Amino acid sequence: MPRNPLLPPYATLRLTPEQFQCCLTGRSAAASDAARLVLVDGFPIKVAAEKIGLTEKTVTNAMGRIRRRYLQICKAGPWPLI
Repeated sequence: MPRNPLLPPYATLRLTPEQFQCCLTGRSAAASDAARLVLVDGFPIKVAAEKIGLTEKTVTNAMGRIRRRYLQICKAGPWPLI
């Protein structure tokens, strides 16, 4: 599946803790923890995956789901797309 050009690349997407929490809907705790390390705390995907004990692919997949949810929230108007 090609990357949606409307979504910011992983390296530039940063969320506040509140935005991140809002984007979580039925996510596994481990994948969410790893995605938070990248999207909120700024860790590289590889480091986050190693810290939590997941594959980089699992972390990337979780980040993709969160990014898509974030875009839905941005389109609804509560936060600007950063």
